[in-house]
This record gives sequence, structure tokens and C-alpha cells, in this order.
Amino acid sequence: MKVKTLAIAMMALSLFACKKQEPKKTEAAVLSLRIDDAQLRAIEAQITDGTTTTITENVKVILNNGAGRTYTLTPDQIAAAKTLPDGCKFEVTDAVTAVTLIANAEVKDDTSITTWQGKGAVFQTAIPLTATTTDITSTTSNGKITYKADLTPKPAFARLEVFGKIEPKANDNGKKAFESIEVKEVYINNYLDTRKAAKRYFTDHNASLDGFETATTTNSKPLKPQMKDVVTDKAAFESGAKAAAYQLFPKKDGESATVSDHVILKLGIKYSTDAKANGFPDGEQIRYVTIKKFKTGARPSGKLDPNLPALKFSVGTIYKLNLNGLNDHFKTKEDGTPDPNNPDTTEPESKGKKELQLIVRPCRWTAQNILPQL
Repeated sequence: MKVKTLAIAMMALSLFACKKQEPKKTEAAVLSLRIDDAQLRAIEAQITDGTTTTITENVKVILNNGAGRTYTLTPDQIAAAKTLPDGCKFEVTDAVTAVTLIANAEVKDDTSITTWQGKGAVFQTAIPLTATTTDITSTTSNGKITYKADLTPKPAFARLEVFGKIEPKANDNGKKAFESIEVKEVYINNYLDTRKAAKRYFTDHNASLDGFETATTTNSKPLKPQMKDVVTDKAAFESGAKAAAYQLFPKKDGESATVSDHVILKLGIKYSTDAKANGFPDGEQIRYVTIKKFKTGARPSGKLDPNLPALKFSVGTIYKLNLNGLNDHFKTKEDGTPDPNNPDTTEPESKGKKELQLIVRPCRWTAQNILPQL
């Protein structure tokens, strides 16, 4: 299980790299590529400037959408490309019409998102980056063609960080139905396991278990442990020093506007004296909250703006979900008991409850243009 340290992230990235090829027998063409280390600010530590993501290995340059040659850079070549003022140049055998750059790792159509959970510190060096362009220009000098392209690399994922403390407010009579609400566990559900998956990975509830279904059915698969966090450091989680963090594939083109990843909270709720006097149980009660929709933007007066844009979990963006946004959703009736329309249920993914939508704060990775010369 994992609890991730929180952060705001930015990357400044400019890339040029090199590798020599066998001499051409016909007209010469040249690739010049230079690499600067990417900077990824505050991936894990909250608002820490200067955290660096270095490009150290697994750098490939692919020409013409795979129809041309692929050039793999060695660590020495990467280091040379990062230190030489003009980068390195190498001959190519193809007339270049498209350039793809892959750095650090490659995400393929069969790559499961679960393999990119819980990376911790290595996330700063292992995050996959990729870029493709068909905007190619060329110049000819002394019989040699130089191809040039601008590339803007992006991470392969979005990142969601969940943290904070739920503190219900008293009603107008000063009564509050809850003594405390503690987040015990965080789950991601209804997500894309692979980036082009035909169907989202969904785990249904099981009323007899008061939790998740464990069997495989037509519409449900067992919960994957990589998509679950146990909140072992309550103080750090509630203060925002640490977060339950997940990498997510973005929504596919053509998916319904109503489809999104789900965040599920397992709560330990203790009811107030007023609530217990009206029949609510003593001791900690396990309840669940399922969040199926998200919006980005400010929270005017604690209320949701229905005109905010829908969330698609865009690549290269970190989304911050502060659970204090749930404070207004845990309401107390006049007699001091919980409002029956509150979002907590006995099982996750329960049907028939009101739909809960929260605001998240996006923090975007930014990347400088890449200017390889081909």
C-alpha cells in the first residue's frame, strides 16, 4: 500500500540527442539532437522548487511513424548531447516526414496503468515522455540535407493526488451529527487499465461483504491492489503533506461526457451525542463515499459552479483533490442526526444515492519546445 507525498509539478524540457550511423551511399542527410535534463518541480514534496527529472536512459528517436529507422541513444551519447553547445549530429538514411521521441520509458497499447503506481522517488527519473511531429522543414547545403522539427514532449499520464480532512459543519442550531470522519483508505475505480482499453476497469460493490465484489462477473472485476491506498499517516494525509497519488490514462476520444474515473473513500465515522441519542450507533462505523464526477476551477462560496468545464484527466496535468470539499456535503438535520441525502453509504459504488461531484485543482506540467535538427 502506498501514501504519496504531495506536490505541484512543472517540467522544463528541451531535447537534442545523438547517435552515429553507417555512412550513406547516396545523398547525405543529417540529424542533430541535443538533450537538456528535464526539470519536474515538486512531484512528491509539496511546493518544493528545483526537483529535477533527468533523462538518463531509454531514449529513442523514431522516424516516419515507424516506417523509417529507429535510433537508440546510449548513456554516453545522451551525456554528450546534453553537454555540447550544438548537440550531436548523425547521418540518417531516410527522407524525414515525421519524428517521434520517446524518453525514459515507453508506454504501449498493452501497458497496464497499474505498473505506473507507487513509483515514489524514481518517478522523477522514470516518467515516460513522448512527442511526435510531422511539421518538418529542410535545408540543403553542400549537397547535404538537414531536417528540422519542433517537438513538445508530454508525459503519458495524468496524475491525481487525494488528500485532506473532512470536517462537517454544524447546522443553524449549532448541532453536528458527526464527532469525527476519518479517511481510512482511498481507491480508484472505473479507470482505463490500458490506454486503448475497450472497456473501463470496474469493481462493483457487494452488499453481503459491505465492500467490493471479489469475483469476476460480466460487469465487474476484482479490485487491483495497486489502485488502493491505506492512509497510514493520518496527520500527513489530512494536512496535505502526503497524498494518495495515482497515474491515470486520459479519457479516450469518443467516450461519453458522463464517463470518468471514480474516487472511492473508505471512511471511519463516529456519530455525535445528539445522533446517538436518536438511535445512531456508538463506536466507529465504516462507510464509503463514491465520487464519480469532477470539475476544475474555483469554489465560489463553497458551492459548485455548474458551468465549469468537465474533467478529462489530460496528460501532463496533476489534479489536486482536497477532501475538505466534502465538508458541505455532510449535513446535519435539525434534530442533530445526519441528513439522509449525505453521500456516505454502506458499500462503495452504491446505486440510488445522489451523484457527488467535487472540484479539483489542476497543476500543469509545462515543457519547452524540443528542436531537433534532422
